[in-house]
Amino acid sequence: MKRNLLYRSIGLTASTLALGILSACGGGAGTSLDVADGGIRGTGSSVGPVSGFGSVFVNGVRFDTSGAELVSNDGVICEPDQNCAQPIEKGMILQVDGEWQDDLTGTAVSVEYDDTFRGTVSGVTQFTDSDGTIVRVEFEILGQRIIADKQTVFSKTTLTGLADGNFVRVSAWPLADGSYRAAFVGVSSAADQVSIGSSLVEIEGSVNELNQNLNTFRINGTVVQYPNTTDVFRDGLVEGDLATFEGPIEVEGEIALINGEEGIDADTIGIGETRRYDGDVDSDIEFVGSVADGYDSGTGTLTVNGLTVIIPSADVLEEGLTLADLIPGRLIQVEGDVISEGQVLAEEVESREVNAEIKGTIGSMLENGFELGGVEIRLTSNTLLSDDDETLSIAQLQTGVGVEVEGIERVVNDSVFVEAVKIEREDVDDPNSFEMEGRLAFMTQDPGYIEVLGVSVRDSEAEYEEAEGSRQSLLDSYSEQVLFVEVEYIRSGEEFVADEIELEED
Repeated sequence: MKRNLLYRSIGLTASTLALGILSACGGGAGTSLDVADGGIRGTGSSVGPVSGFGSVFVNGVRFDTSGAELVSNDGVICEPDQNCAQPIEKGMILQVDGEWQDDLTGTAVSVEYDDTFRGTVSGVTQFTDSDGTIVRVEFEILGQRIIADKQTVFSKTTLTGLADGNFVRVSAWPLADGSYRAAFVGVSSAADQVSIGSSLVEIEGSVNELNQNLNTFRINGTVVQYPNTTDVFRDGLVEGDLATFEGPIEVEGEIALINGEEGIDADTIGIGETRRYDGDVDSDIEFVGSVADGYDSGTGTLTVNGLTVIIPSADVLEEGLTLADLIPGRLIQVEGDVISEGQVLAEEVESREVNAEIKGTIGSMLENGFELGGVEIRLTSNTLLSDDDETLSIAQLQTGVGVEVEGIERVVNDSVFVEAVKIEREDVDDPNSFEMEGRLAFMTQDPGYIEVLGVSVRDSEAEYEEAEGSRQSLLDSYSEQVLFVEVEYIRSGEEFVADEIELEED
């Protein structure tokens, strides 16, 4: 089956998720939200998860999609406000070809979506933090291990609700060990599956146990059978490439019994997730992905999504990111130039890995966000808004509203703030009580104050949990290594006072 070109005007209508027009929301002076932005001018490809609509937001850029063609063969055929089985959803990784400006607006020529995996979930394993909260799940689809965490966007299920037997579509980034990190996981009902077409399942991975006499091979232990015809291959692949191709192969087809075992009867075989990032030489590219091979000081490179990224100097690292931070598994955003096939010269690199969390009631409204438990929260056009399965609007983010914010601690010119990655509604019983998790930045020698996420919290009466997380233990080591703590605290007059402080495990 060939990849469909659906010549339709996407024209995604403005909704409460449109983060690029926040200044039009809210009330009078001091209550509206303006989005903090940054970026470079480019012409080429932008590949990343959707963060909002009203046009389409990818990698912080608001792309005008009127007249653009939507490219998909996975049943993703309509705008979010139209009545179809599977519209584009937040979190899905899109490839947008077009141009973008310094003001983070752009014009899309084409918008492409392709599932990374589709199939039935098995082997769900949940992982919890020290409080017993589920923070990560691992599961399989036809033998492929997939990791989802609190940054993953879920549709018709949740991080805690994903279960064996769910039929899902997954949009994900490849990791160095052959597993994948999910940006999006959405459950598809039987009715939803009809829109997908005959190629109901999709997997990708490295080919092994190739048998060209039987027209079979395996991906992650799952047997794949393909017809004796060249029509099954796409993306320039031919049968001979199955033995030599370096990189993931994508297979779409139907579940079938093959030589006595369950496998896939292939309809199409092509290049996997890495093909999204094959930009034209001398074009611009911006993308999000997990570091596969960490930064090599000898070559000045790292690998992400199958690309070799050249880091010319530490000057291209943004928002406090260091070369030492560029380790396998770190989620980053890269902007740069395609200088040869598979090579990108980076111009800007920033972390997209969540390292801060705050729960509580919104305090004062700020120009680019709001104050939450003393922490400055800044919204960008990458921020995702969520209220379970309901839409959360910018206009609802007002003083007195309970929220949970997951984000990235930024330190710019000695100013500390949290760039919000995801904001969810949260029921809060006491408007003066807060919880935060973040980097321990400072401690006084004697019980007095600690500083986390730019907030000074009095800890003289706090209970420190666990021996290795005792105050003296933290004091002895925080200046020599990066420590993260969870703090439960209250607002008392003009200061914040901690009730409990606990060392968070890495």
